[in-house]
Amino acid sequence: MTRTMRIVFVTLILNVLAVTAGLSTGLAMVNLHNLLSSGGGTIKQSPVIYPSDYKIQRALSTSTGLSDVTVRWTDNSPEDTSTLVERANSAGVWSTVATFNQPLAGPQTFVDHGLPADTEWCYRVRIRGADSAEVLTSSLCAVTQMLGDPGVFRTQLRIRVANVSSGGTDGLVSVSLNAGPGNVPTGSWTGINTPIDDLEAGSDVTYDLIQNGIGTLRDITRVGIYTNSTDGFCVAQIQLSVNGAVAFDRLYGDTATTCEWVDGYHAILVRHDELRASPLFAGFVSPAMSPRVLPTELVSRLEAIIGTMTFERTDVAWRDPGDGPGVEISHVADDTVRADIHLVSTGFASPDIHLQLDTRVSFQSSGNVWELVFEPVQFHADVDFPWWADVIVAITDPICTPTAAIAGAAFDDCMSLLEQYIAQQIEAGFSAPSQRVKVSLPANCITPAVSVAGDGSLWFSCAQTRTTTTTLTKGAVTTKSLLLR
Repeated sequence: MTRTMRIVFVTLILNVLAVTAGLSTGLAMVNLHNLLSSGGGTIKQSPVIYPSDYKIQRALSTSTGLSDVTVRWTDNSPEDTSTLVERANSAGVWSTVATFNQPLAGPQTFVDHGLPADTEWCYRVRIRGADSAEVLTSSLCAVTQMLGDPGVFRTQLRIRVANVSSGGTDGLVSVSLNAGPGNVPTGSWTGINTPIDDLEAGSDVTYDLIQNGIGTLRDITRVGIYTNSTDGFCVAQIQLSVNGAVAFDRLYGDTATTCEWVDGYHAILVRHDELRASPLFAGFVSPAMSPRVLPTELVSRLEAIIGTMTFERTDVAWRDPGDGPGVEISHVADDTVRADIHLVSTGFASPDIHLQLDTRVSFQSSGNVWELVFEPVQFHADVDFPWWADVIVAITDPICTPTAAIAGAAFDDCMSLLEQYIAQQIEAGFSAPSQRVKVSLPANCITPAVSVAGDGSLWFSCAQTRTTTTTLTKGAVTTKSLLLR
């Protein structure tokens, strides 16, 4: 993106002010204003400056079902006179919820107590000084949690593209399930980048989505479909599925005038209130996790992970579908599954990239909760050209970029981080079984087990069960528990 000379000049001034005054570029803006207003001379620090360490956190009270939102910031202003914490509801109406009519210094905390479940609130901090000087932070938002909210072990989005002229796209398309870095929860963003030629006119594909930040159903605060490309596409229908059941469905239409066009200027955005108003979402009942996870599901989850990692890269792509699938799943041992990932470098001669990740799967007890754990046990990467290390580093960036030579310890560290990242992303999608997510196991199962079948699928079973025997004592029935392996 080009910048005008005026923007460059102001940026240089801000950087000079930041260095000379020991401030960040953002804080230097206040000094620039003072300098320009006075016509020059000595730079004087403003009595109010933007706070640091500004963030919000949420907490659910299991006794009342209500939530708290905590606002934290560090006051850096030398001569502030008062501070206000302001809150807005989902309609965007702001009000003051706390006033500090005295100077503050250092770390500060305000807790907004007793908020109703599954409601959206935004916060900002206003710091005031003498002579009407003030700064106002950007807004941070949170959606409060709900007691008994079903856990999420899989999220998918079906996108049906209308079969109309120019209805498809070759541009980059992404999906988010919450609003962004200024919102809690956050993190669920997926780059739609699969080995097949999708999002063409008339296509109908269901994508697995990244689940960072999504623990329960109502952590899904919106559905957004975006592209920065001028090569727009027209959506006939979207469906959000959670744990294999449809939680939201919107039909736009199959003609050029009824389908929803998405391009660099328009996105599909289903906001919090609209999503909650859907009868499918409001009445959602989660299915139990199947005792079998098919290889096709593992493949789809891995495609989402690898596709998002390489989403905006121009030097790495999936191999041609004619050469075989992008991801293959196979059995290594009864507790270990192998993922073979096939990519290519788009540079000279397009060398093939082969990643092979072996992962051990097990259940581990964490208090009263059993967690499914994916542990990488072997990672192998190769490319059919001598400069394969350069190509592999392209995949690890931005997870890891060696600062020295590619060969040696720096490169090995990158490989270690890459395998851990992939395993962690797989594990994040399987936050089950736990107190929130149910698995189809016998009711008397007290120790779950997982094994890898010959086709690479995962099987959930029971390693230890509780059985009961009954005896009659003077007409009364007593029970006796017996643990069996």
